[in-house]
Amino acid sequence: MQPNEEYTIQDIEDGLGRAMGTTIFKDIEFTRLRDDGQFGLILKGVEKSKHQIKGSLHFDGYRGAGLIANYTGRNIIGQASRSLITLDFAKQPKARLQYQKNFGGDRDWWWRTEVFGQILEQKIFLEGKNVDEVKLNYLEFDNQVNRNLSSLKSYAGFGVKRESTQLKPTIDPEVKNNILNLKKYRFSTYEVYAHFKYSNLNDVLYPTKGSQIQAVLSRALSNDIQVSYIDPNVVKVDVPSNNYTKLSFGFEERVSFKPTLTGILSLNSGFLFEDRTQDDDFLFSTFGYGAKYFLGGNIIDPRSDNYTFSGLTESELAVSQFLKLGLGLQIKSVRNVYFIPHIEMASVGYGNFEDYITNVFSAKGRWENHEDPSFLASVGAMVSYKSILGPVNFDISWVNSTNNVRFFIGIGFPLNRSN
Repeated sequence: MQPNEEYTIQDIEDGLGRAMGTTIFKDIEFTRLRDDGQFGLILKGVEKSKHQIKGSLHFDGYRGAGLIANYTGRNIIGQASRSLITLDFAKQPKARLQYQKNFGGDRDWWWRTEVFGQILEQKIFLEGKNVDEVKLNYLEFDNQVNRNLSSLKSYAGFGVKRESTQLKPTIDPEVKNNILNLKKYRFSTYEVYAHFKYSNLNDVLYPTKGSQIQAVLSRALSNDIQVSYIDPNVVKVDVPSNNYTKLSFGFEERVSFKPTLTGILSLNSGFLFEDRTQDDDFLFSTFGYGAKYFLGGNIIDPRSDNYTFSGLTESELAVSQFLKLGLGLQIKSVRNVYFIPHIEMASVGYGNFEDYITNVFSAKGRWENHEDPSFLASVGAMVSYKSILGPVNFDISWVNSTNNVRFFIGIGFPLNRSN
C-alpha cells in the first residue's frame, strides 16, 4: 500500500491477508496520530506456526499422476524471510528449493535464491506425429534481486542463473536405435537478465477482470554444448557455442462483459538474437535446443521460456522466435462450471531473427517441418470446474497442418512457476 492513497477496510484486510498469510489478524483499530488529521493503524494479531506443511494430488494427460508435498517456513533463516521446499512425487518428478528474504526500511526490496529440477519423458514429433521419446533432465539455479513497485501488484529486478538441459534416449541405444541417432545431448548456459512483472487479476483461477504484464531481457554469458551420437563415424561435439540475447513480452487482459461472461485477450512474444561468429556460426542454430522457447500444452511449465498452446503436447514445439495471439470467452455456468471456447494463432521461426522478421506476417512454411517461418493456429474449447481439489480442466483442440484433434485433461494443481 502506498502513502496518500485511499483504501477501504476490505482493501486493507485483503492486502494484509495476502502479504502476511500466516498471521491471523484479530482486530484492526484506527487511531489519530497527530493533530493535523493524520491517521494510522494498530494491528492486533496472533502468529500461526512458523512451519507449514501441505500436500495435494494432481493428474494430467501429459505427465500422469503425482503427489505434491510442500513445506514453508517463515523467519527460520533471518527475519522477514521464507524458506520453501516443494517435491512432486511422480513418475516424472519435480523439485524446488527456494529462499526469499525481504529487506529495506519498507521491506519493498527482496532477494530470492531458487534451485529447480525436473526429470521428464519428452515426446519427439516429426511432421506433427509422435515418433519417439527421450528423457529430458532440466536443472536451474537462479538468483534475483527485486523491488516492489506497487505493493502486491508489480515488481522489477535483475538476476543471474545457470540452466542445464540434458537429453538421453529412454532405451539404451546399444539395444535399440532412436530417431535422432542420439546417445547424449547436453546444453548448459549462464545468463544475466532483467525483468518486470505486473498483475491485478482478481483471482488465481478463472479471473474475470484485470491485467497481467511481464517482460524479460536476458543475455547469455557463456554456453557449452555436448552431443554424442550412436554412429562412431559422426564427430562428437563438445565445445562452447556463440552467445545470444533473448527478449520476451507477455500481456493478458480479462474484461467482464457481465457477471457470467468474460473476454480474454493475450499476446506473447519471444525473440532470440544469436551472436554472429566467423567460426562455427552454425553451431548454436543447430544445437541450441536448450535455449529456445517452447510452445505447447495447457499447463504453465515451471521453466520461464515455456508457453501454453492448446492442441500441442507440452513443450512440443521448440522455436527461436514467435509472436502469439490468443482470444477466448469465459462463460460461467452453475456450480463453478466454466465453458471457455478459444482460438490461438502464432507466427513461429526456427532460424535467426533477420530471416524471421522479414516473414513474420507472411510466413508460408509448415510449422511441423521446423525449417521456415510458419503460421500455427488452434481452435478448441475447454470445460472447467473449480473443485475442492483444485481446477479440473478438459480441453479439445484442433491444430492446423494436422489431421488430429487432441484432448487434454488436468486435475488439481501441478508444480507451477515462481512469480
